[in-house]
Amino acid sequence: MTPDTILGQLTGTAEGQKRRYGRFDEEAIEKCLTAIEQGIPMVYAALQAGINKGTWYRHLEEDGPAGDALRTRAEIAEARGISRRCARLTLSATGRKAQFDAAGNCTMPAIPPNPGADKWMLAVRFPEHFGDRSKLEVSAPDGPIEHRFVIEYAKPPEDEPEDE
Repeated sequence: MTPDTILGQLTGTAEGQKRRYGRFDEEAIEKCLTAIEQGIPMVYAALQAGINKGTWYRHLEEDGPAGDALRTRAEIAEARGISRRCARLTLSATGRKAQFDAAGNCTMPAIPPNPGADKWMLAVRFPEHFGDRSKLEVSAPDGPIEHRFVIEYAKPPEDEPEDE
């Protein structure tokens, strides 16, 4: 899939067709913030909402109360998404039993333990907070020492045919 195809799917345009961006209004901002909350990076969230990325970033970097309010709303949307994923991680680490009402109808389905998807999304989107922290730094008195580890795997020898 080409980037144009992906962006076309996000914005509802065919490949090679010029994208038409909508107005930068409250409805478009809400769509963008909802996409950010779902974990979509801002640039793609803006495109999905029909906002040109240049327009989005211009309003985001604007000085004054309007820019501050938009930045705050974007940060809150991102925080809500992180919070939801962390809550699901906590729940999915232990699983949840199905819950039933008095008539025996399932009111809440069971969730088997499976935290993989949310862990992956958090580690990829926010590596500084949720990424792999098992990094090694070798230092000397005058700073870090450049180093590189190479791990090679040798192919095991194939079984030799037995002599008869």
